[in-house]
Amino acid sequence: MVSAAAFTDRIGRRPLLLVSCALSATCLFAIAALLGSGWGPYLGGAFTPLLLALMTAVEFAVGVGLNPVRIILSAELMPTRYRALGMSLGNAVGWGMALLSLFCFPIVIELTGAPAPP
Repeated sequence: MVSAAAFTDRIGRRPLLLVSCALSATCLFAIAALLGSGWGPYLGGAFTPLLLALMTAVEFAVGVGLNPVRIILSAELMPTRYRALGMSLGNAVGWGMALLSLFCFPIVIELTGAPAPP
């Protein structure tokens, strides 16, 4: 996070966001293409290292560009008096939704009948 803040100060927000979004989109498109190809690129398959590398690249791109800029912007836009409360509520809602999606995912899989990878 600290290194991402240094990138933001040195490079600027716009180039950092553009590179982050481009890398994320490219990697996510490649992941979708591999999973939709029908070649069976599930865990244990031949494409497992490639999928793991692509997922790691997405996490890196989001962690270096989108997340830090989001936090910096939300802190700058709030009035000083409410900044701590606003940032705390924003983080709490984000973590709460992540927890909710974790518990809802098995229910959605069961309702839709989507198969799990072997």
